[in-house]
Amino acid sequence: MPKNERIPIPKEIQRELLVDCGHQCSVPFCYETHNLEFHHINGNPSDNRKSNLIVLCPNHHTMATRGKIDRKECKSYKERLKQTVGLQPTIETLKQKVEREGIDVPPENPFVNLILNLGRRYMNWRYGKPDASINREIAILLVVIPLCFTPLFYTAYVLRGQFSTLSLYVSMISSIIGCVLIIVFLVIYKRRCPNCRGYFGIERTDSKKVDETEKYRTETEIKIEKIYRNTYRCVFCGHTYTLNESEYETIPID
Repeated sequence: MPKNERIPIPKEIQRELLVDCGHQCSVPFCYETHNLEFHHINGNPSDNRKSNLIVLCPNHHTMATRGKIDRKECKSYKERLKQTVGLQPTIETLKQKVEREGIDVPPENPFVNLILNLGRRYMNWRYGKPDASINREIAILLVVIPLCFTPLFYTAYVLRGQFSTLSLYVSMISSIIGCVLIIVFLVIYKRRCPNCRGYFGIERTDSKKVDETEKYRTETEIKIEKIYRNTYRCVFCGHTYTLNESEYETIPID
């Protein structure tokens, strides 16, 4: 028998692999469930050991075959599946913890969640892995952000009081887009894992209020600083760390 002759993968091994990955692509946050394929990590189609096989969607299978996803990355994806299966019974989301214990904690910002989910989908679509360099995208973002505020400065300092309704609307809309892009830029840097360097992978899993102080008081309002001990976890490598972070609340005085 030739060394690299393809040997059909036994049905039992196929079934075990599909169960391990939840019947979807093994690449993190690729939710493809149709036309799944089995990739030989070491490139030998006759080596049907379970440790040498990984379930991939057609797109990621092509990337793995061409070397855009290398053997080391394939093995790390398999290890991540093992960690995920082992952690699933014990992981409790912040929302579930609040509902169970009634802890008064701020929920994760839904806009931040949206950025994280869209970022993961982009990384899978563009690079097929979460730890790819996106310096080009960041550079484009840094160029686009000032451009978004250009109409506002032009309206305020060039046209002065002679601007039209159209220029005012354009300035407002472009400024709003610029503010959104600034938030995206901050999330990209804040939610990059310090361990695996994967982008968009840090999620808040727990938050406890540890202190509360009054910053200042006026005749109309009180500003309060609340300090929370927030725990974050990387969905890619499982790295966990804790930070003390401040949030401010303004309470009007009747």
